[in-house]
Amino acid sequence: MNYDSAYTAETISLCSALAYQEASGSARRAIRLLRRSAEIAEENGSEQIEERHIRQADKDLEYGNIVESIVDQDDEKLYILKALAHLDEAGLTPARTRTIHAAYSRVVRSYNTTGKDPLTQRGMFNHLSKLVMFGFVHTIDHNKGAGGGQWNEHEFSDDVNPQKVKDAFEDRNLDWLDISVRGIKE
Repeated sequence: MNYDSAYTAETISLCSALAYQEASGSARRAIRLLRRSAEIAEENGSEQIEERHIRQADKDLEYGNIVESIVDQDDEKLYILKALAHLDEAGLTPARTRTIHAAYSRVVRSYNTTGKDPLTQRGMFNHLSKLVMFGFVHTIDHNKGAGGGQWNEHEFSDDVNPQKVKDAFEDRNLDWLDISVRGIKE
């Protein structure tokens, strides 16, 4: 079989340009992008890779990179992300640290088979701060002055959502248990 007509010079250029934007010109990224583009073209019955196939492949790879990054987190961070996912789905984000801790505690108790207690709010906050540093979570600082107090609220960054957290749990072979956030006070 001859695949010379399956791609053009423009196809290669676009894959290279997108790889450069995402991974500082990584040849591996460009090859993965071209491979995924070809799979999408084939799934759509196209004999030639088109720009739309490349754009979809880029989205697919980015999605996979984020999910893979979530999978790589330790259990505590995964549980915090799961708590945030449930709060987000219930329309309760951005959420204060204590609200996230309450949801996190429910998550830990649901998955815990060894009797281990959830981290204290301070301990959980340390992990939450790392999730902010890694770019999974965004923090909003509130300061109402001397009489009003100050506090933080947290929500997913633009790159993360509940579905990506669910996919990460699936990739880690963890069941997605339904956790109720009803009754958690703000």
